[in-house]
Amino acid sequence: MTPRTLRSLRPDVSILVPTLKRPHNILRFMDAVRQTSPIGTYKVVFVTDPDDLTTTNVIQTMVAGLDVDRLEHGGTFPQKINAAA
Repeated sequence: MTPRTLRSLRPDVSILVPTLKRPHNILRFMDAVRQTSPIGTYKVVFVTDPDDLTTTNVIQTMVAGLDVDRLEHGGTFPQKINAAA
């Protein structure tokens, strides 16, 4: 693979988003990202608490098909960021 091909397979930036039982903010956040960043230049990684099923369901259904990952990790904001990095 050429460097150009490899670059096209990877996003330019990963956006790490620790969540804490605020599923109503996810769709608004993703709309803002899509309006300001071309598709393919970013990957969003949501870090959810294991017991936050509502947020998990919103991520799995409302942002399906986008370049989004979800990682389960309880803890504080810094702990979630470190887990996703």
